[in-house]
Amino acid sequence: MTTNVLYLSEIDVLNHNGGGEFILRDFISKGKQLGYEVTIANPRDNRYEIINRLKVKDFDLLVCSDMWNRPELGSWFVDELIDEIISHQKYATFETGYTGVCSHPQGYNPCSLTKKFHCSNCPTNNALREDFFKEAALNIYLSPLQAEAHFNFYGIKDKAPYVCIPEIDTNMFYNMNIERDIDYIVCGVICQAKGYFDIVEYFHKKSLCDKKIVWVGPSLLGSPAVGEWIQRVPREDMCGFMNRAKNLIGLPVWKEAFGLVYAESALCGCNIIANENCGALSCFEYDQEKLANPSHYKDNYSGLWKTLLNLSR
Repeated sequence: MTTNVLYLSEIDVLNHNGGGEFILRDFISKGKQLGYEVTIANPRDNRYEIINRLKVKDFDLLVCSDMWNRPELGSWFVDELIDEIISHQKYATFETGYTGVCSHPQGYNPCSLTKKFHCSNCPTNNALREDFFKEAALNIYLSPLQAEAHFNFYGIKDKAPYVCIPEIDTNMFYNMNIERDIDYIVCGVICQAKGYFDIVEYFHKKSLCDKKIVWVGPSLLGSPAVGEWIQRVPREDMCGFMNRAKNLIGLPVWKEAFGLVYAESALCGCNIIANENCGALSCFEYDQEKLANPSHYKDNYSGLWKTLLNLSR
């Protein structure tokens, strides 16, 4: 008998290309390959009528992912729908970031989830959102670091999180064993949250500014103070680019959920320079050899879907 799954998210994962969307697309694709009937509904991209048409109770299982993806815009998921989801009982939450627990405009967690920053619309003040996570049959996260932060924030103590390490195409990201002519690369959005100022300070303190340093990604802060800036490298070309680098550096100011670039660059043979806020490294107790092991990124979604199937019974 086919299991009917309703996948709910704030934005259309099929048409957005953030790290979380890459992960969630692959997760949904795996579910369909395994024979699940997956209906995708998201209101952010002019599909609010979908939410009005669908009846939550008609589905065997609900997977709710990144429901508050754009906190600065508010959520399209009204309280009545959240109540209906909680009443369904057979639902899982799947967070690829921190927007479920932080309403900061950049979608990060400037208070480090200690509830000391006191944004006016902090989820701490929303009992329904707290119930949404507490009452879920399963809470899915990308790393132990992310899971611990969420559970501590909402005071969840009576169950364990499900940590699903993202799958990565190891035919796309692998060590080519070629000459490495870049000393340091920094990948991702150039901003305070990703540790821009700490990275620049690192280069100055270590007297590395004369080394070949390349930043890859859009910038919220203008041109970097040191090194070369490439605003975009197509994803299909990133493996060759990472294989040119000796080191990837990332010093996120706040706890990252995972950080695909850490795992991808490790698979490409880069040495990783990171801090305790790196979610990907937290999956492997901050062991770089384990981070670079291709076997850790294969067939993880099949196990997750089997766990979800048990919830629907």
